[in-house]
Amino acid sequence: MATIVDFYKGKSVFITGGTGFMGKVLIQRLLTCCPDIQRIYVLVRSTAKESSQERLTSALSTVAFKDICMSDKENLRKVCAISGDMVGVDLGIRHDDLQMLFESVSVVFHTAATVKFDEALKTAIEVNVSGTKKLLALCHEMRQLEAIVHVSTAYSNCHLKKIEEKIYPSPIQPNQLIDALQWMDEGVLKAMTPGLIPPWPNTYTYAKALAETIIISDGSNLKIGIVRPSIVGAAMRFPFPGYIDNYNGPSGLLAAIGKGALRTMLGNRNAIADIVPVDYAVDLMIAVPWHLVNSSSREPQVYNFTSGSVNPLTWGYVQDSTLANFRRNPVDCVYRIPAANFTQNKIVHTFWTLFDHLLPAHLSDLVLMAQGKKPTVVRSYGKLHRALKSLDYFTQGSWDFRSDNVAAIWQSLPLSDRKVFDFELSNLSWKDYMEKFCLGVKVYLLHERLDRLPQARQNFARRVSITRTVLGIVAVILVSIICRKLKLLRHSWVVSLTALFRMVVLLSRLLSSRK
Repeated sequence: MATIVDFYKGKSVFITGGTGFMGKVLIQRLLTCCPDIQRIYVLVRSTAKESSQERLTSALSTVAFKDICMSDKENLRKVCAISGDMVGVDLGIRHDDLQMLFESVSVVFHTAATVKFDEALKTAIEVNVSGTKKLLALCHEMRQLEAIVHVSTAYSNCHLKKIEEKIYPSPIQPNQLIDALQWMDEGVLKAMTPGLIPPWPNTYTYAKALAETIIISDGSNLKIGIVRPSIVGAAMRFPFPGYIDNYNGPSGLLAAIGKGALRTMLGNRNAIADIVPVDYAVDLMIAVPWHLVNSSSREPQVYNFTSGSVNPLTWGYVQDSTLANFRRNPVDCVYRIPAANFTQNKIVHTFWTLFDHLLPAHLSDLVLMAQGKKPTVVRSYGKLHRALKSLDYFTQGSWDFRSDNVAAIWQSLPLSDRKVFDFELSNLSWKDYMEKFCLGVKVYLLHERLDRLPQARQNFARRVSITRTVLGIVAVILVSIICRKLKLLRHSWVVSLTALFRMVVLLSRLLSSRK
């Protein structure tokens, strides 16, 4: 049996979503691990300011491709932009480009999606469902096509507690909904959304479930693998340890905790935080076409790529390790000393949101206005609270994901491929991963330099000392006030008792004199 590296030799692949987080890591891994790959075509939407090629060039100039740019820049010439759009007819691809894809593409990676949990339903359906349908129509015309990888999410059926590696029936025919979008008023659709998507918690998971159903109806006679990663986090190894380029999901939480902004969040400390490193997920994606081609099955194969069943991580551990890492390796400029807590009690969460989020935020904005600056803290907390609201469904629950197909791929890999495409999660050290993740947030999201870490530690220690001193002074003042109040209260109590005693004595004397 040929290796994965041999499988991609001389082949051309087509990628949607190539300028996104997973897409960039996918391109980097293909170029690095499959040096004899022929071409990598990337669907890129042009903008008013940049052409599709310019946008791709910008993506290939990011830190994810730093090593390739330094050692083998010619390799990047294999990556070609295909101008298009997931919502356009034929994905907005020009006729000549379509013919080239039809003649040359052997593998398709469909990673494009709108990942906003609160995305408008129309947009979510147009991109995630209708876009998938249009892509499958093009795939039927690709004469060299051997396999398709569709990236979904492990939470596409999150209304179920046990999720197997199969496509579940959807409550509505996707094609009917796609047709309805053509004539339905957006205001009406928005009003219908809360009644349409339950039991799914948001439009993202709802649309992802419908997209999987589209694969059954429109993907006949195509070898398709549906990869369902859970919560995709920073890289463990490639392209760099801790690499992350967005604030989605856990990276935003870690950044907010590290800055000292996030103090409370709804969540169950004992619930499973089903996080997977992006490079592990991408290595599985690269292995799936090899597995499909060597499989006799003609049905779509589903791969639940999750960590909870093989190497469980809890939200409590995420909280504790994040705090420990950011106290040991602090950010350059903290808003407050990091201190965060997951709670399942909504009353407690509301209290701390008011007392430990909004009150300091308003005070901070007052200080900014007094300095003649624009108040921004309350607005920032508004964004943070909206993000937390979309996540609390996932931080309070746990799911039982079956992953037999993922295990089957791993067992079938030649030893040489296991060393190159190591996506085995059972051996992952969460301690090491969380340290790399926190450093990645510091370096790649907050754009801070590690050589300034000693200075950051000094500043943090000074901030802690000042904070403790201020809190100590406030505590002394409060205790003094309380003691003074108690002393006054005690004095008033003694005076009252004395007066009452005198009144009793006087009353008894009056009664005695009357007798």
